[in-house]
Amino acid sequence: MFLKQLFLIIDAELKIKDPVNGTVITKQTSLTLTFFNQDEQINQNEADLDVYAQYFRVKGTEVIDEARKACEQNKNEDAEKLIDNMLIQIQKIPNVAAQCTGIIQDLQQAKQASARTSYSLFGQKQMCQMVSNNYQQGGVNSLFSAQGMQLQQVQPAAYQNVQQQQMMVQVQKSKIPQKFI
Repeated sequence: MFLKQLFLIIDAELKIKDPVNGTVITKQTSLTLTFFNQDEQINQNEADLDVYAQYFRVKGTEVIDEARKACEQNKNEDAEKLIDNMLIQIQKIPNVAAQCTGIIQDLQQAKQASARTSYSLFGQKQMCQMVSNNYQQGGVNSLFSAQGMQLQQVQPAAYQNVQQQQMMVQVQKSKIPQKFI
């Protein structure tokens, strides 16, 4: 059943007198909210999936940061539980999980980095880099080797636009391969 409800939130009126010619200017407006589907059913469409993907990117990044803070207090198991819970939330909705491969990958790597031995060697830096990459959306995937070194990405990041992809390709072409250094 399709329901539509209108709610008037606020009415506002502004009156101002022009000091030069003395005319009174009046502006009126109101804020009205329209609610559809009172039962809060969400019908999935493409736009909703994008919103969910962005939401989980941000929430996942917050979880990685919280897990890093837990590891600093030697609560590595709690950090892993935080990450596991976030992964479960994302994977509850299969269509959304398909859109969230980047943050799922980051969460899985963060879980590995939060292990006690990994965290003391490289995990803290790795988790900080993941948080930075995701918040800035700079087009960098948070892909790390088993030793905690950030790897050069082969595929463009999930949140890159076309210009960022082109610029990244130019930078990659200008770099000298590691074996020649």
